[in-house]
Amino acid sequence: MWSPLVSASLVFLILYFILFLFLAYLYVLRKVPLLSRWLVLLLHVTVRLASQGCGLSFGIVGYANIDLLVAYFILGAEGYFTLVVCTLRFLIAWQRNHWGGLSWLEPNDPSRERGGWRKRFSRINTQVEVVSDPPAPEKAQELPAEESRRRPWFGHATLLLLLATWPFLAIRGAFGVAQAIVPDLNYFNSEVYDANNLTAQFVTEETCFVTMMEFISAAILATSYFTTRTRSSATSRA
Repeated sequence: MWSPLVSASLVFLILYFILFLFLAYLYVLRKVPLLSRWLVLLLHVTVRLASQGCGLSFGIVGYANIDLLVAYFILGAEGYFTLVVCTLRFLIAWQRNHWGGLSWLEPNDPSRERGGWRKRFSRINTQVEVVSDPPAPEKAQELPAEESRRRPWFGHATLLLLLATWPFLAIRGAFGVAQAIVPDLNYFNSEVYDANNLTAQFVTEETCFVTMMEFISAAILATSYFTTRTRSSATSRA
């Protein structure tokens, strides 16, 4: 039987499958490393595909197989967890790529991290001295060309994409908290079910504040491939 849950699950099943094909394309052509942040994103997409598949199946068979509903709820929660971890991995990767292999979110060696920060502060002091005492023309030519073309970290396209995901993740997290407080949003409330499966109102709320928020965040993370590739190409040409 066709229901709102079937419609919503089918739409996002198709959207997530498109995202899965994009990630599979990156891996098949070896555009991204195997054991990297992209593997975590692929894990999220796979979990979400399974969740939407369970939602689609439960919307069709109804209460004849209640295990599909349980799997739909569990996989949905795991999907949000993997997405948050994925976003953190993307941010850590950006820090290491932009700050010479260092990340304050996941330091490999505390002494190395402290040394790395000292090196950056030393570089800032050197640049201040250069500004206060202009170098000779022959010394100015020795300055790395990359330093003059380097964009500020706060204007980096990849970082802006990562920051753009947090409002959607925050909305998704806030809705998850609200589901534990507001009875009309709680899975354990019998009023969110009708004779067939979930009510249209509950499906709409769940789709808008959960599934759609996660998909937008995952899609934004996937588009960071193009900004990273552009930066890498520009560096290789320099």
